[in-house]
Amino acid sequence: MQNNNKIIIPENYKDIRQDYDSVETTIRNGGIPLPSNVARIFEKDALPEFYFMFALTHYKEYRSGKRIVQYERKDETPPQLHSLDCATKADYRFADYSAPPGPSLYRLIPLQKKVGLIHDNGELDDIIYSFVINHNNGRLFGEDVRKYADLLANKSELLTKPVEDRIKRLPIIDHKSVYRLLDKKLEEFEKGTNLEDRMIESIDQRYELVINALKSFGGYVNRSDMPAEKDDLLGILFGMRDFVVRLKNERLLEPALVADLIRREYMDILKVMEWGKAHEYNEVDPNLLPVTELEFEFLHTLNKTLYDRKYIKGIVEHVEREIVSAYNNGGVTNLENILTPMVVKNADSTSVVATWMPGKLETDASIFRKPRIILSQNLELGNFLAAHKLDYSLLQRSSDYLLRYMNWKIDNYLEWLQKEAKGETHFKRNVLAFGLMQQKMKGFKEKIDSMGSIDNLVQPDSRQKLLFGQVSVVNS
Repeated sequence: MQNNNKIIIPENYKDIRQDYDSVETTIRNGGIPLPSNVARIFEKDALPEFYFMFALTHYKEYRSGKRIVQYERKDETPPQLHSLDCATKADYRFADYSAPPGPSLYRLIPLQKKVGLIHDNGELDDIIYSFVINHNNGRLFGEDVRKYADLLANKSELLTKPVEDRIKRLPIIDHKSVYRLLDKKLEEFEKGTNLEDRMIESIDQRYELVINALKSFGGYVNRSDMPAEKDDLLGILFGMRDFVVRLKNERLLEPALVADLIRREYMDILKVMEWGKAHEYNEVDPNLLPVTELEFEFLHTLNKTLYDRKYIKGIVEHVEREIVSAYNNGGVTNLENILTPMVVKNADSTSVVATWMPGKLETDASIFRKPRIILSQNLELGNFLAAHKLDYSLLQRSSDYLLRYMNWKIDNYLEWLQKEAKGETHFKRNVLAFGLMQQKMKGFKEKIDSMGSIDNLVQPDSRQKLLFGQVSVVNS
């Protein structure tokens, strides 16, 4: 089993942090980061990914005449800042011992940073938009960026989220009724008239959204009081806009392919439900739900099961297949690249947990359960890597940082809740919920300790150590 334990602090570590602080402050203040400042963080070849992400999220914020996206995120983080954090925060906190969770002890490679920048683009609208974005990603940024960003788009959620209100109005909300509703949605999709014409029209509409986003943001930049580099940025934006216009006009994204992909997504959801019925759904703990959501317990259970069995497990299985393919074709020489979707998902989840401000129990429960699913699947992937004598250190460090952040957030908020509950009885359910979260995290650590295929597992009460082993930190 291989595990590269030496951590080397880069010579420009302070510069990395200063450059991030400059860009982060600009975004938080509603400004437009200069290309030269962005390039110092990502190198010049990541500028298109950064400003493509910025244009798409900016357009959604402003096309109604006001900022509407910023508070759609459960952590209330500006969407551009979340993407920036996903791509850079591991580097920023690499050797930062001042933060209570401790240093990240890992950095993302350039490919992972690019994927981190655009990982949310495919979830900004509906599932057809997601496929259009995926097609654009491949043509604009290359095949590796495309395939890994596509894996990170939670397409089952893009199909189930729009029908949640219908599910909540069902007389009985259980496996049978929800399965029937989703099967009916698939049937309606299949039997709709002129499917190909509808797909062509829908694809064109989503391309127009992308084109308008680049055009709109370009106009915003042109009207802004940017102190410098305006022409450079406009060149990047309008270059991408013109390229996307050509993609739309050439109709390279086949409507039959999009229809087939949507059909497969529906069928995969139904297959997961069939598996859940035959075996066992990943049931939610009702004590983690507010009283008002208890009648929708099965809906929460379904969402949890799909997130685990279809979304995250799907990423892990893709990584494993790529490793086997590489092994059968001369050896695994690009493991860091192959691990990209899972490592970026760890960074994405860490960013969400880091900005988590608990308060609404339904949101808190969702934020809590997703990292636990991610960590559980990481452990399965870690076992797979260890069994094949492959270096799991990057996966291990990114997993451990997420775990330490989770423990820190839950422990601190529970302590605050327990104090407040002495004077305010309405905090009692939240105290119960976060107490259960704390217990579930301890149980999770015990499961990790019992995994015999991974060496040097840490003790459950050691929050600052790593899941799979310890590392040494040295200066270069």
